Amino acid sequence: MTAADDLSRDVLTRSATEIGRVLDILAARREPILSHVARGELQFVSRLRKVDPAREYIELEMSSDTEATAALLSRLRAIFHATIAGRYFEFAAPNPRKTMSDGVAVIRLGFPDVLVSHSRRGSTRARLSPTLRCVADSTGDMPFDAEVIDIGSGGLALFYPADISLEPGTPLQGCQVEVPGKRTYTIDLEVRYSQHAMLNDDGKRMQRSGCRFVQATAPDVQELVSLYVQKNAEKKAEKE
Repeated sequence: MTAADDLSRDVLTRSATEIGRVLDILAARREPILSHVARGELQFVSRLRKVDPAREYIELEMSSDTEATAALLSRLRAIFHATIAGRYFEFAAPNPRKTMSDGVAVIRLGFPDVLVSHSRRGSTRARLSPTLRCVADSTGDMPFDAEVIDIGSGGLALFYPADISLEPGTPLQGCQVEVPGKRTYTIDLEVRYSQHAMLNDDGKRMQRSGCRFVQATAPDVQELVSLYVQKNAEKKAEKE
C-alpha cells in the first residue's frame, strides 16, 4: 500500500507505520497543523518540521503565538488537526516540550499513538432539531452531559462543553440517549474526530465529536436509525 492510498479511505489506526506514512505526507507538503488549547480559546498553529524515521518522536516549528505555545507546552498530551485535499486528519501525541534541533528551537513530542482520517460521507444523515439529550459514557470512566445533533446509519455527532477533551479512538460506553415520547436508548460509541470553535445559545465555546456505533446491529442502534435516518430518507423521497 502506498502513501496515496491512505488519503483515499477512512482510517483510525494505532500502527506507527501507518501513522508515520500520513505524517510524512503532511511534513513533505508543509501543511499547517493546529491544536485547540486553553479550553478551545486559543489555537496553536504550526507545521511538522521532522518525523523521526524510527517513529519515536515528531518535531514542530515554533509558533509566533507565545500564549498558545505556552498553553500547548503545559499539556501532557496534545491533539492536532490538519486537512489535505478536503480530507480531515486528527492525531494525538504526548509530552510536548521545547528543545533545540540542528541549532533551531522546536517543539518535540512523542510519536503520535493514534490517527484518524475521514472525509464527508455521502450516506444519509438526519440533523436533529430539537437535539436529543445524552449522558455519554454513563458506564465508563467519565460520564458527561451532551446533545445528539445528528444521526447517520453508521454513527452520530455529539455536542458538549469545550473543557472536555476526547481523542480519536476514545470509547464512550453505555451512552444514554433520551428520545421524547419514546424511551432511553443505550448505545456504545467510539470517537472518530473532534472539532472546537462552536458556540451554543449562551455564546459559550463547545466541541463537536463524530462517533461511530460500536455495534451497528444492536437493537437500540437499529431502532434509533429507523426513527430518524430512515424516516428522514423517506421524507426526502416523497418530496422528490
